[in-house]
Amino acid sequence: MKTQIISFISISIFSLSAIAQDCSTGRYLDPVFTGFDKTADIQYGQNTSLTGSNENLFLDVFEPQGDTMPERPLIIWAHGGSFIGGSRTGTDVVPLAEDFAKMGYVTASMSYRLGMNGIPFPGPDSIDATETVIRAVHDARAAVRFFKKDYTENGNTYGIDTNNIFFGGVSAGGVMAVHLAYLDKESEMPTNYIDTSQAGLGGGIEGNSGNPGYRGNVKAIINSAGALRDTAWMEAGNTPVISFHGDADGTVPYGTDIIYMVGIFPIMMIDGSSSVHERAENLGMNHCFEPWPGQDHVPHVGSAAYYDTLVTMSKNFLYQFVCGGSSICSYTLDTAGCSMPTASFSYSATSLDVTFTNLSAFSGMATYTWDFGDGSGSSTQQDPSYIYNNSGTYNVCLTIADSCGSDLTCQPVMVIDSSGCPPPTASFSYDTTGTDVTFNDSSTVAGSATYTWDFGDGVGTSTSQDPSYTYASSGIYNVCLTIADSCGSDFNCQNITVINTSSTNIAESLANQTHGLDIYPNPSSNTAKIIIKASLNNDAKVELYDTFGKLVRTYQAVNSHEFNIEKNELANGLYFVNLISGKNRWSGKLIFE
Repeated sequence: MKTQIISFISISIFSLSAIAQDCSTGRYLDPVFTGFDKTADIQYGQNTSLTGSNENLFLDVFEPQGDTMPERPLIIWAHGGSFIGGSRTGTDVVPLAEDFAKMGYVTASMSYRLGMNGIPFPGPDSIDATETVIRAVHDARAAVRFFKKDYTENGNTYGIDTNNIFFGGVSAGGVMAVHLAYLDKESEMPTNYIDTSQAGLGGGIEGNSGNPGYRGNVKAIINSAGALRDTAWMEAGNTPVISFHGDADGTVPYGTDIIYMVGIFPIMMIDGSSSVHERAENLGMNHCFEPWPGQDHVPHVGSAAYYDTLVTMSKNFLYQFVCGGSSICSYTLDTAGCSMPTASFSYSATSLDVTFTNLSAFSGMATYTWDFGDGSGSSTQQDPSYIYNNSGTYNVCLTIADSCGSDLTCQPVMVIDSSGCPPPTASFSYDTTGTDVTFNDSSTVAGSATYTWDFGDGVGTSTSQDPSYTYASSGIYNVCLTIADSCGSDFNCQNITVINTSSTNIAESLANQTHGLDIYPNPSSNTAKIIIKASLNNDAKVELYDTFGKLVRTYQAVNSHEFNIEKNELANGLYFVNLISGKNRWSGKLIFE
């Protein structure tokens, strides 16, 4: 939107630096610095939290190591987490802060006020969500003002070029970025349904999170999977934006659609990055948009290839503001007299062992970044080899970079396990007599095997093939058997009910449970057992969401009242389990550790 005129004109003028940036050495395009210096836990402001307490607000600053330039452009990064989780130390933003610092930027990763009324029950509505976004955007503006104030009043502690301050965000942070840029008129504040006289919501557009007397505006924004409440707020000449968004995003709408909190609670109609792009295109704004076909929420967090695309296109986009030139919305940036590298490779596979041959064309020295497509394997060698764990088709990507730029290529690689060694299959049965249980192994193995039993009470274990165990009390226990032989390993978990026949208390307690579902063990390190107490329709399903609100698992056509959720590739942390049967919904929390 059009910028506001504020009463602190003299302060704003004198807070702007005027140093010219030296872009002759590849700075701001290449990692010309080998490291960075991090200053953590810098307080940039404070405000009233959702719970009514006073909350101090912090950020971490990353500076190019050994840099002698007195004033550098700044990028402030905001993390994701559905406004109820996440951290400034999270993997969605810290690698971005570090890598841009190595390119010569000063970067900051900020915390902001988290929490939303209605979580977990009875569920938030549009007012709750809007208040949460306002608090976060107020904090973002305070972080921008912090550096402008430091430049003017404290001798520019962090060496910032205040003419070149940018803001980037991932998921919820992307929502903050677009609202910081385009919710910039007092008339647009939703005071018709939001009570901004509440503690922590006052201060108009700028808010009261600290550093008054300066404007919280930025030169351009980077939006990864964010969304704007209303693109009608956007006007010609507004803040430039580059956006990245998967068109299969199940967390934040790609276009204009209803957003759901943790996949359950409908909040409001919002405009995703595609709609922001369409509005910017119609207005003739300076903008770029990179849609990611077939991709879900923030794929750059788990994929080296998408991460490389986000970093490369963002640095190319920002180059025009820092060093001059025209707007660049491409992956490649051809500098004068340079031939851009071309990435290419071939491969040969022997069973699960794959050898890659680099066929790329480049000038002089080059760096190589391989992503082997299985979620864990990577390499920086020119011609690497890699051993996969399982048969399958993997999307392997190679990024090559030299002094003239970088290029990316991806291709499917099929590997088939030809070893002829079938992996074991874990299985067991059991018999109970009161609290005494006899377990009978029925696993399929090749040759000799090892057995590891966990009897689910936090105490009992065994390495016998057919153990017996006496429980201390009645209850429901999640028993797990892990077997391993020369061909691999497998595990199987079952929920068993043990009742002390001398007492009916446990049985009565189990019979009287009326809530929708139970989860145990919780926290869990491997397998969580879901016990469904509710009646199920034919269309019953269970959904698992992370704290970003991303749907990570779906179990369709659930027709059993007991089943397992395996941790497998899931990271440690909090997850939301949602049971949906007809018009009924039940929810629970699950922690993997």
